[in-house]
Amino acid sequence: MIASEFSQIKITGVASAAPTHKVHNEDYAELFGKETVDKIIASTGVRESYHVHEKQTASDLAFAAAENLLQQKGVDPQSIGVLLFAVSYPDYFVPPSAFVLHKRLGLSTDCIVYDFDLACSSVVYGLQLAASLLQSSTAQRALLLVGDTTSKTVSPYDTSRLLFGDGGGAI
Repeated sequence: MIASEFSQIKITGVASAAPTHKVHNEDYAELFGKETVDKIIASTGVRESYHVHEKQTASDLAFAAAENLLQQKGVDPQSIGVLLFAVSYPDYFVPPSAFVLHKRLGLSTDCIVYDFDLACSSVVYGLQLAASLLQSSTAQRALLLVGDTTSKTVSPYDTSRLLFGDGGGAI
């Protein structure tokens, strides 16, 4: 197994953001059948999720989480040297959403910036990427953002709608 070791790198804060529109899984009983919905709730514990409105994006959620984290920790956005955005369904093909976040957050022009998509494993790999970039560059701080708007992409007739919601996070 490949192992990595990093020194003098730590996670100093975590924040999240969710849309305001709450969807209850019981509301899908008519579409999927009460037995199916009850079985999914019983096996997963997921009773509700949050969904974005039509014009809300994954980067909007990540931005809200990042703003919250930077304010909560008193971090100057100009001190961020690495910005990584884990997103399965980016807001645009061009420009990459990380660059939009870079501008919105007011980060330094010297900041390393990029999007990546590794689905469910994004946070684990994102932490590895952030630590690697910090260890091998002069950057002092990294901001790992994640955003997902699965409700926009999953078919309304797919039972996986009961498992996934939308949200953003910042580390």
